[in-house]
Amino acid sequence: MPMPSWKLVLFDLDDTLVRFDDYWPDSIKETFRQHEATRGFDAEQLFDVFMVKNSALVDQYHKQEISLQRFRNERLIAALAEYGVQADEDAAISFNRLHRQISKSFMRADPELVSLLQELSVSYRFGIVTNGTTNWQHDKIQAAGIGCFFTRENVVTSEDVGCEKPDPETYSTALRHYRMKPEEAVFIGDSWKNDVLGPAQLRMQAIWVNLRKEQVPDGSPQTHIGTVENILDIRRFLL
Repeated sequence: MPMPSWKLVLFDLDDTLVRFDDYWPDSIKETFRQHEATRGFDAEQLFDVFMVKNSALVDQYHKQEISLQRFRNERLIAALAEYGVQADEDAAISFNRLHRQISKSFMRADPELVSLLQELSVSYRFGIVTNGTTNWQHDKIQAAGIGCFFTRENVVTSEDVGCEKPDPETYSTALRHYRMKPEEAVFIGDSWKNDVLGPAQLRMQAIWVNLRKEQVPDGSPQTHIGTVENILDIRRFLL
């Protein structure tokens, strides 16, 4: 099969280039152990309660009913309320600030991913389109050891754009930066909605990184050219 004429590879960040499970649970628990509002509780038990509250709020965030900051604050406040503790916004903000610092120490570069990016960089330009706050997303990129491939100029965040994937403007912003047409780019990410259906609005092709081994939804767009369960397997589509 002839290779498509792509010039640009656009990546999602979270759970694509940086895996949540590699750092997030352990870093949250360590923050529980260190922060003044939570250090008196068993970190493992508090984590279980925290995750219940996280699940209850995450849909509201994805539907843009609440902001990212409120989502992060409310899940902690709600978890502590289960223990009879009335935490306020300042405590939650302080907790999230500490968690951000601690998280970076739990992130590690993946030598195989770095090697793949080096290999791909010979043939393609790179960009990232990600939902999240700008400074925190760049912190993750640096902590994960892939900052040499992604400068601030070629990372598009929802905070910068003022809207979130799958809003077409997020992908269009990246294409305008590179002066590329949609057919010259391929999008790679773990979210079917954000990273396959979203780019399809612009007729941009996409590779789905299906970490959770879900079924490909019925009626998938023609722009969905393939599915992998490990990002390292995108090599067969790109090289």
